[in-house]
Amino acid sequence: MKPKPTTSVASTNPTGSGWRATIDAISSRNMGTTTMPLLTPEEACAELGIGEDTLRAMRKAGEIPYINVGQGKKRETPRYELDDLNAWKAKRKKVVKCPSLEGPTPRMASTPTTSNYRVVDFQARRAARQSEKRNK
Repeated sequence: MKPKPTTSVASTNPTGSGWRATIDAISSRNMGTTTMPLLTPEEACAELGIGEDTLRAMRKAGEIPYINVGQGKKRETPRYELDDLNAWKAKRKKVVKCPSLEGPTPRMASTPTTSNYRVVDFQARRAARQSEKRNK
């Protein structure tokens, strides 16, 4: 009896490595089938570039959709779809314009530029006070 040659999913795509190469290999073998494998938390973290604690906190806050493949709520086994992760990244993407190209920003004065004070001649005030004291 001849043993059957085994072909792994990762070996069908010699150019890549990791889970993305696995997804590419599966989709090329399925000939157009759009079924994507669910990503584990480790793979989702690698895709988003965040830590597992951050992913767990975002999942519990309801920011990232997930699929529970476990049994019940006590011991969840979360899995993530690549489309959901890409949608989350697109939602969080921000574009900041370069301030140097926009022109100078108007500066607000921290103190008023006009004064409510007037110039007082102190010698004249002193002389007026002394004359009042003498008149009394």
